[in-house]
Amino acid sequence: MIFRKLAAIVLMIGGWSGATGATDIHLNFDDGVISRFDPPKLDGSSHERVALQTNSFCAGIGAGRALDLSSRAPARIPLQLTATPDYGDSFSVVFYVKTLPGAPQGTAIAGNCRYDDGESAGWLLYAQENGAWAVRLSDGKNSYTYMPTARQAINDGKFHQLAFCVDRRNGCVRFYRDGVCRAIYNTPGLGDLSSGNQTVVGGSADQDYYGQEYAFNGMLDEVRLSRGTLDDETVRRQFNEFFPDRAVSVPENRTGRLRIFEWNIWSAGRNFGRKVGIERTLDVILNADPDVVALIETYGRGEEIADALGFQFYLISNNLSIHSRYPIEQIVKVFDPSFSGGAVIRLNERQQIAVFDIWLNYLPDYWSSISKGEKTDAEMTQDEEETRHAEIKRILAGIEPFLNQADQIPVVMLGDFNNGSHLDWTAAAAAQHQGHVIAWPVSRTMQEAGLTDSYRLLNPNVHVSPGMTWSPWFVSGDYNVDRWSLSDRIDYIYFKGKALRPLHSRVVDYHPVMFPSDHAALLTDFAWLD
Repeated sequence: MIFRKLAAIVLMIGGWSGATGATDIHLNFDDGVISRFDPPKLDGSSHERVALQTNSFCAGIGAGRALDLSSRAPARIPLQLTATPDYGDSFSVVFYVKTLPGAPQGTAIAGNCRYDDGESAGWLLYAQENGAWAVRLSDGKNSYTYMPTARQAINDGKFHQLAFCVDRRNGCVRFYRDGVCRAIYNTPGLGDLSSGNQTVVGGSADQDYYGQEYAFNGMLDEVRLSRGTLDDETVRRQFNEFFPDRAVSVPENRTGRLRIFEWNIWSAGRNFGRKVGIERTLDVILNADPDVVALIETYGRGEEIADALGFQFYLISNNLSIHSRYPIEQIVKVFDPSFSGGAVIRLNERQQIAVFDIWLNYLPDYWSSISKGEKTDAEMTQDEEETRHAEIKRILAGIEPFLNQADQIPVVMLGDFNNGSHLDWTAAAAAQHQGHVIAWPVSRTMQEAGLTDSYRLLNPNVHVSPGMTWSPWFVSGDYNVDRWSLSDRIDYIYFKGKALRPLHSRVVDYHPVMFPSDHAALLTDFAWLD
């Protein structure tokens, strides 16, 4: 049985003027008559018919009622709040929404900015035209938008829990649907989300003709705006209490195996077509059946990939993202989010793993130096110091506490390092590298930090298993033609920790029609040793 909190923190009866000074809002619409604005005085003068209407209600969660803004409500007028939590501090928003089955969407659900102005400061929870929900956040300078796909539609005639938490302490925002954290965004520099407008429940700050143009086409219940952040367990528990028949649980790894997948998807997979390219990208990832995916060049496709996998994802930057079958328990900020970031993933009650997604500078261009014969091996090694070697040293320094505790929480570092390995460019394999023997400093530094190259550990013969990831489009021929005919292994999955044992590692460079990236992907299967 569901017990509804009748003593709400703020519940306006007959208007909203009583909210002055309130910072936490809880509306369940069960008691009293809620007026959208101050009703006009009936002084004998004429009034528009809509101005005389009161709000409509319908069956809500449990035995309560919900505010009805659907097409069956005569006057679909949103509610304005006169006090809210401090949007310059941490705050949380939770709504339960429902629509008539198949109801068309493309309207606001709540917020303090205009629906039709994507540049304005403030926050907006809204319904996309494809039926999915979305959140837009902006301080007037920095903007972040979470736009899941139609796999997260809300217009199916059921109540859905929608929530987000702005966490100032950790500099991130977490997004929830139906008790599950779907995404975490790294939000460096995100300032105050106040806008100068009142916060509107059931619509946006577009208030022409009572705000009905952009009013939500559906019903609302159990609305909460509160100070501070909610944790995953609290959000999940509330949803499960309201909807025990749809209760969600925390996914756990019970197999003792973990499949890690790394890939630079090349401009978000768009280069073979904005639709076709991402379809082929998803084909490759889904066929690999990974547990954890680290992507480079995400560029706005994080939601689509995560929804297709059914995974949670952490958007480190426009470039980097980590997608996980299992809950992301902690985010880790390292160096510069364009180059690195990490997540601690909870596999089960006893086991965690720390995963760090890496992209190193594409300069210096050693392929060009080799094809032109401009520099010696020593000079090319020295060239690494200002960019890639300096970057990896700063990244390793930033995650040193994790490396020191890798026997308790294993560490995986993976990504596009844009550089060869000293394990490959040896005297024995000089013929594969146009006679060059180079002790590349980035891979040596990784090894000195106690990290193991999983692919080369399991495929030690450089001649038999070169592991080339740059680039799957190259065809064999005269190595001296130009820089584009020089192949190399530049993508890696490194690991550290006695609980991890790599079982199998391979390059993924096949699609039945056309492989969609200029980088091959890399996959390593690990076993856990208790």
